[in-house]
Amino acid sequence: MEVVALSSPTLYDKFSQNYDLFISWESRLEDETPFFEEVFAENGVESVLDVGCGTGVHSIMFARWGLTVAGADVSQPMIDRAKRNADEARVKVRFVKANFEQLGNKFKKPFDAITCLGNSLPHVLTDRELTATMESFASVLRPGGVLVIHNLNYDRLAGLKQRFLNPKHAHRDGRDFIFLRFFDFPCRYNTDPLQLWTFNVVTLMREDKQWRLHMDATEHRPLRHRELREFVSAAGFGSVRAYGNYQQERFRKDSDLLLMVAKKKG
Repeated sequence: MEVVALSSPTLYDKFSQNYDLFISWESRLEDETPFFEEVFAENGVESVLDVGCGTGVHSIMFARWGLTVAGADVSQPMIDRAKRNADEARVKVRFVKANFEQLGNKFKKPFDAITCLGNSLPHVLTDRELTATMESFASVLRPGGVLVIHNLNYDRLAGLKQRFLNPKHAHRDGRDFIFLRFFDFPCRYNTDPLQLWTFNVVTLMREDKQWRLHMDATEHRPLRHRELREFVSAAGFGSVRAYGNYQQERFRKDSDLLLMVAKKKG
């Protein structure tokens, strides 16, 4: 077996090549579509900014509904992949390389909705950065516009001291892929909410009867429900609702995920 260790800044740049293999998009979008259709209809959404857009799959779905859509991501390879995916889908989406704090410099016209999905927000590590991120979201959202955030449920993971997430398997072009994800806590089984967690990604690829292994890691801020609600509210958002799944069941500490919906005041 060949082992290749990748430096953390390249995690999502490198992962862009296989990211769409890692996600079961057909079943995921089937689960999520009714939720977004309802939220967008309730809030008169005609334009959407998808931040942390990755390979653009949600952006493309929204564009297929006839909405005006833009996507932003800090990873240029992810943006490049998103553009190719949009071209293949024959939809128009404006994809821009930008981090969360740069949105006001990249987009001048306010949007009706902002989505931040796929556990993107926990990559914002400090209070200052998280405050600036929420203010940036508000700056490109019209008064009354809606914000949708989808995170892992770190309340549940911390309570269970759960390090390992479900593995994923895929096959493409004669190659087998296995994706493993797990957390390292600062100290063994220390899940103090003030401490950052290390998020590890292991990719196993089998080609020509040989397995190759790629490893990388990045830091996550394990954002709990109460903490996220406080930052969202402090940035001028109201009507904050928290769900534990896309069927809009009330969030609990043992929910599968944290889905937060809020409206910009004014």
